[in-house]
Amino acid sequence: MPNVSRSSLTKDFYKPGDVAKMLGVNPRTVIGYDRSGEIQFERTVTGRRVISNNGLSSYLESKGLLVDDIGENKQDVIYARVSTHKHKERGDLGRQEDALKAYMADKNPRNLIVLSEVGSGLDDNRKQLLKLIRMILDGKVNRVCINHKGSLTRFGFNYIQSIADYHGVELVVVSKEVAGKSVQEELAEDLVSVIHSFSSKLYGMRREVLKQVEDGISALKVQVQLWDR
Repeated sequence: MPNVSRSSLTKDFYKPGDVAKMLGVNPRTVIGYDRSGEIQFERTVTGRRVISNNGLSSYLESKGLLVDDIGENKQDVIYARVSTHKHKERGDLGRQEDALKAYMADKNPRNLIVLSEVGSGLDDNRKQLLKLIRMILDGKVNRVCINHKGSLTRFGFNYIQSIADYHGVELVVVSKEVAGKSVQEELAEDLVSVIHSFSSKLYGMRREVLKQVEDGISALKVQVQLWDR
């Protein structure tokens, strides 16, 4: 039987004829595999046999017929971040990158690249973070190495973890090995940023409420004047 590359398995489900073509056998042979339990097909609402991508991959792998050519093109990614240009200018960002590179050097890195930037951990629109997420969604990432969870985001880390897990990407958090002194400073600055943001919103809401009250009073005065005529 011919080998099948993982990159060629692009459908969610496959029919017996598709599987037969891959294996180089007659479709009736594949149906026989289903009846004997060698291949576990599912049934659609109309009774047609189909097998999921994962099911077919598992079967091919068990027979030694699956060639994993996707992993060869994936990359290990270092993501480094500091919250302000002050931290970058004093060398915190560079030291963070160097420490993470040193850590990954012993982990058999594959096509290692570095994504680094300056920005708050509360900012969910960071250029390099969005680039990293797109790479994960496109199946281009093997592992992501970060200093600590807050490097990716102050809130919602589990969402990113779930996305990574779904796409088979390992998030390597090395805070114990590579903890920098600027971590506490960044957290303090992020907290100040949150307080400032909420204060600004509350001030804006207060102004809006006062404006609505003033508009209401003005409208009432006009109404009273009309009544007096």
